[in-house]
Amino acid sequence: MSTSADPLAALAALPGVAESVNAVRNAVDRVYGHRVMRRRSNEVTSEAALRGARGSAALAGADWALEEVRRRTDFGAEGEPRTVGAALRLTAEAGQLLSIWRQSPLRVLARLHLVAAGGVEGDEGVGRPGSRVSR
Repeated sequence: MSTSADPLAALAALPGVAESVNAVRNAVDRVYGHRVMRRRSNEVTSEAALRGARGSAALAGADWALEEVRRRTDFGAEGEPRTVGAALRLTAEAGQLLSIWRQSPLRVLARLHLVAAGGVEGDEGVGRPGSRVSR
């Protein structure tokens, strides 16, 4: 790949970047080689996704304890429960959309917008993230 085609080529050329990337790659390889990851990778993946969703909800103002997120099943249409529910749905959906992103990022954004809305009725703009932008 030529450096002009790679938007991160200038970043990769900075001093210390290659060494840092190699160090991170080695650390990730060690994690993947850990016996807990080999034996219980589905559980570890689920826990990481749950914690990530909880963190996303916290950034959006719904800073619930992890045990509360695990315990609850009612993620209503209002306030913090809606925010936490949206974060959980988005986290579950996002990984499945990675392969589509390069070909159609707007399609992915529309899907994520629809998933985050979580069944809000009567809003024609759901799933059309650019529909509210004045042109």
